[in-house]
Amino acid sequence: MKSIATSLLAPLLVFILLFFHFESLAKKKKGRLPMAVLVQLRVERNREKALTEHYQTAKLQILKDDTRKTNQAMINDYKDNFTLCPVYFYLDMNYDAVKAGRLDGVLLDADGNTVKKTVIPKDSTNYIIVHWGRPTMQSVFESRVRDTTAYGYNSGLPGGEGLIINDYTMHQLSYFYKFEFDEGEKGTTRRKYQYHSKEFNIQYYPSAKLLQTKLLKNPGHIRITKLMRSYRKQDRF
Repeated sequence: MKSIATSLLAPLLVFILLFFHFESLAKKKKGRLPMAVLVQLRVERNREKALTEHYQTAKLQILKDDTRKTNQAMINDYKDNFTLCPVYFYLDMNYDAVKAGRLDGVLLDADGNTVKKTVIPKDSTNYIIVHWGRPTMQSVFESRVRDTTAYGYNSGLPGGEGLIINDYTMHQLSYFYKFEFDEGEKGTTRRKYQYHSKEFNIQYYPSAKLLQTKLLKNPGHIRITKLMRSYRKQDRF
């Protein structure tokens, strides 16, 4: 009986040890991930002003429609395909406020409503900010690009625009180009998450699923250790 009990106890102890080991790894992995993602939406105020001043009403309407459709594609993408942490949106005219960490009354939900309470604690830095545009060239040895005016842009590449990932002060952490996105989705699904203006340089390609995959699996340009360097110690939970 004693030998039977011992033989049963050993596997149980191994199971318990493995359980706590993997639970500990999961907690550590979670602690290296952002607690929220802020997604920038377009407003195109300058273009609208220029078209209005030149009485180009037809182009103005096209611009407004293109901007709305581009923003909606981005919202659809992050609403449906990003589940790693909460996602909030903000308009690019509030860029300075977001860069300064003044998030109250600025962040929106997927329906366009102002978010009254977020998961981001006051004075926290444990979130990333993403927007669509032309990334600044960044060496693999650079954890952040602090002064983007001192760098060139990869505008000559076929995928010159892409998703830019920034820290809480808008310093560029990483990026990936649109040619990295999954080209397999076609039809209605593809149209729901993508838009490309025929008149203006306004576009968006699906990025939410790729961002989540890279944050979880840690391949390519995005390195969790790179993101963590931008977080303060008190935010590493």
